[in-house]
Amino acid sequence: MCCALALCGIGLLISLVGLQCTSCIQNNDRAKRLVLIIAGSMIIMACICVIVPVSWTGHVIITDFYNPLLIDAQRRELGEALYIGWVASAFLFIGGCIFVCCNMQSEDKGSERYVYSRTSDYMAYPPQRLQPQPLVLIPQPQPRSQPMLSRHPSTNYSYHSSYPSVHSGVAYL
Repeated sequence: MCCALALCGIGLLISLVGLQCTSCIQNNDRAKRLVLIIAGSMIIMACICVIVPVSWTGHVIITDFYNPLLIDAQRRELGEALYIGWVASAFLFIGGCIFVCCNMQSEDKGSERYVYSRTSDYMAYPPQRLQPQPLVLIPQPQPRSQPMLSRHPSTNYSYHSSYPSVHSGVAYL
């Protein structure tokens, strides 16, 4: 497991050098792809270093569980650490495959992904000064009159409307 941690850490550090957003290797896409392929293969090796001991421990636990010579106190069950190890190795495998497969490119193909067409009709215009524009007043809507609420203890907390209130409905019951 320590080897897996070291391989994965070194692979991630190497992958930082080869990413497209970094400028550690400039003007050499082939070298960046090669660095990312090496980082991906190191991450896949870290996956192997994780899955071997985790699966081996799982196999020992399962064979000991069905061994009739062991008493119940000596039998163990598969725990969360094994499941976490299997999931971690799956993520390492997927990440390593992404690094390797996305950067595999044949030599005759070239880097056509990053070539832009020079026959387009795009023309760059010189920047123009901004001219001040006159201010325009936008009419604001007139606020509607709000209903007046009364807080006098002898009246209900409502405003006068054409709809019957809840209190008038209670009187009919």
